[in-house]
Amino acid sequence: MLGLGDVQPIPPDTPTYLEGNEEYHHFIQQIRTFIDRMMVCGLDKYIALPMIAVMGDTSSGKSALLSNTAEIELPSAHTLTTRCPIMIKMKTSDTWSAKISVKLRQGTANGGENATDFNDINLDKNGWSRIRESIALAQDFILRTTRKPVARDVVDVEIHAPYCVDLTLIDLPGIVRSTGRGESESLSPEIQALINDYLNNDRCVILAVHPANVDFHNSQIMQDAKKVDPQTRRTLPVITKPDLIDNGAEGGVMDLLLGKKMDGFDRGFHMIKSRGQSDLDRGLSIRQGLEDEERFFRQTDPWNRVADRSLFGTSELRRKLGALQMEIIKDSFPGIVEEVKQQHTEAKGILNSMGSLPDSASARRGFFHLKIEEFFQRLKEQIIDGKVPSSSNALSVPAQFFDMAETFKSSITSTRLAAIDRPVVDDGAEAVIGCTLIKGKVLKILNGKFFLDSYTVKGYCPVERDGKFKPTATVFQGKHVNMKQSNGVNVELQPIDASCINRDPEWLHPMLKQRMPLKLQMFPNDTIFIDIVATLVDREWKEPSTKLLKDSEELLKNACKTAAGSRYFFDASLLLTS
Repeated sequence: MLGLGDVQPIPPDTPTYLEGNEEYHHFIQQIRTFIDRMMVCGLDKYIALPMIAVMGDTSSGKSALLSNTAEIELPSAHTLTTRCPIMIKMKTSDTWSAKISVKLRQGTANGGENATDFNDINLDKNGWSRIRESIALAQDFILRTTRKPVARDVVDVEIHAPYCVDLTLIDLPGIVRSTGRGESESLSPEIQALINDYLNNDRCVILAVHPANVDFHNSQIMQDAKKVDPQTRRTLPVITKPDLIDNGAEGGVMDLLLGKKMDGFDRGFHMIKSRGQSDLDRGLSIRQGLEDEERFFRQTDPWNRVADRSLFGTSELRRKLGALQMEIIKDSFPGIVEEVKQQHTEAKGILNSMGSLPDSASARRGFFHLKIEEFFQRLKEQIIDGKVPSSSNALSVPAQFFDMAETFKSSITSTRLAAIDRPVVDDGAEAVIGCTLIKGKVLKILNGKFFLDSYTVKGYCPVERDGKFKPTATVFQGKHVNMKQSNGVNVELQPIDASCINRDPEWLHPMLKQRMPLKLQMFPNDTIFIDIVATLVDREWKEPSTKLLKDSEELLKNACKTAAGSRYFFDASLLLTS
């Protein structure tokens, strides 16, 4: 197995091209194999590793790009197909072989399966047609194991064949903006969080896929890439589906391809054409599709008039990506070695500080319980006692939770359900003044007094909301509240004490009518009341309640990590769910 002692820093003046430098090429492939192993082991969680990740919207042509590049059929359907990273490792070889395996990186759900429950699938040339179904099986296994709609665990695909370029690519789930029937509401944010993990890796090249028949202003991946890579040194945009451009719109796409619409992409744009759905339906092979692509760019106007032919086709893209991979490995590997050595030194220091481990089972159990007690004591000091490090200006855990609770309270008390018997601004209200029932709209609440648009210092004056007396503005002067009417006349409003005012129940009528029972229609029952309250809770309280729950969970996790400190190699926050 290749280890750190087997490799040396790459000389800075070493060329990144293959021609005439077979020894360098072999050396680079050794390092590439080493980095691939680090990635599969999940070390990219701790150290940023060089990689090329394919990103873009759902149905932008990502999987078709990978399928062309690796010349293997990938899962395809009219629905979302990629739900976890798929790492495709290609290597030139005289023989044909493929291996599909899974690498669980985030642990299994309770009751889930282990990675060892999935048997690696090995295929030869005769089984090449089974690669697609094998990848689908591996992905289904990961989703079943993690019990999530999107997973960070990896489907590992090794391809050895004579046509292969020595290249590793990662296919990520496509960006989705809405969910369909039966899909989890968390699908879109979970996909975005997964993509962000790769976007925020400074050593990850972003292969940004954009379909030619979509305005580039609507491309989220282009926007996301610009945010994390403002100099665009690690972004290579690839334009797909040129055969779907509307007649007459080719000029705008040509300007995009030639860099006339978007500034600063150092690596330029590239264009490919993959098989469409009709091609797949009639059984067009990948090889036939590549021949069709070459013919398309050679014969189709205006692409056949572009002098720089390196901008077109899968073959040229393979060459670019191969050279690009060598470049990023060359630039990043010395830093990776230093980071590994540094973290290894720190880990050894932490291990040494823990002293000698007990040598018997009973002593180890005692040692473990002692450390757990110390952990919970430090956690109590943070959560219950509000202790903070003397060198920190941060708020204590109780203080942070109090702030979160105050925000939650403000969000809840401003809702209609919280004020079900008390009007708020812009609500309808009614009050009994003397023997007169006054109805109107609350324009202002000031010092516990309510001001209705229908009750002026001259008395009750019902507002003709569609007539000339419709209020257009409210002016506050100290303790006085004036209302400006549409006829330009200002009138002073009379304050009403809170004890005399109630909410106008008119807002309930549509909800009661919607839920009218079959029997005794004049008398709403408790079932209707419960349903209305449940509807309002879901509509008004769900979002702030969910936010408080998530913020509290994150606060406790951070407190656990602080209590555990850097001396222990376990996720202390897991104790919260055990």
